[in-house]
Amino acid sequence: MKLASRISYRSGLSLDTKSRFAIFGIGNYPDPIETRHNVGIRIVQSFARKKGLTFERLKAQNGFVAESQEREDCDHLVIVHQDRLFDNHGTNLSGSLVRTVMRDYEIDKKNIIIYHETLLSPLGRYRIRKFGKQHKQKSVISITKAIKSDNFYCFQFGVSKPGLKLEDQERYLSSPFDVEETGIAHEQVEKAASSIEEQLYKLKFSHLREKAMKRKKHGGNGVVEPPAFLF
Repeated sequence: MKLASRISYRSGLSLDTKSRFAIFGIGNYPDPIETRHNVGIRIVQSFARKKGLTFERLKAQNGFVAESQEREDCDHLVIVHQDRLFDNHGTNLSGSLVRTVMRDYEIDKKNIIIYHETLLSPLGRYRIRKFGKQHKQKSVISITKAIKSDNFYCFQFGVSKPGLKLEDQERYLSSPFDVEETGIAHEQVEKAASSIEEQLYKLKFSHLREKAMKRKKHGGNGVVEPPAFLF
């Protein structure tokens, strides 16, 4: 991590005026990027391209990182996508990656969003929601264990199709989209990438609203000012 990042993070700026966010694309990068399992990586890569940012390998870690420019009047965004999904022993590496990035970049768990595929929704349908007990995605479970919290948001991108059998799911996820699915998948991935800044804006606004409610509860000002944003 750049030394300048460390200095600016500790400059005394209020989190109301400047925050740090991280978005994570989950997948298995050695596999072809067109596989269903890698839609989370595709989404954050597309967003980085739209912002003119390039990825660099994280030293001694299982991923790649791109950062928004350091400015005193802006929030700071760290964009991460995974490299290998499992180690040689079959352990899911998503949790250790997220934990390390949160520690090294001093990012609070409430300021992260995880982008991943889901078999709970049809192709191209996506939603953002907080982690819940019903969440069965193995990488997200790995993350909750590593950071000892489920207080974060997941962006779930549907890749399912009717009639998919349980025993076929692993092979299905690690294979590319079918010819008739490719166009839909690409279009929806680009839409998802274009919505990231709005998602982060809403996330920051919700944090400010929480603080305003606490102030009001103690007799203070409960007005929420729209946050100056973003990168």
